[in-house]
Amino acid sequence: MVCHTSERPSVLAFIRLPCQLIQLITTILRQKAAIQSVSIQAISMR
Repeated sequence: MVCHTSERPSVLAFIRLPCQLIQLITTILRQKAAIQSVSIQAISMR
C-alpha cells in the first residue's frame, strides 16, 4: 500500500501538467489570434 500512496501524487502531477500546458497554449493562441485580428482591422481601416 505504501508504494501506491507514493505513486499517486506523481500520477496526479503527470495528469495535471498536460492540462496546464494545454491551457497555456490555448491562451497564447487566443492572444495571437486577437492581435492578428486587431492588426487586420487596423490595416483595413487605413
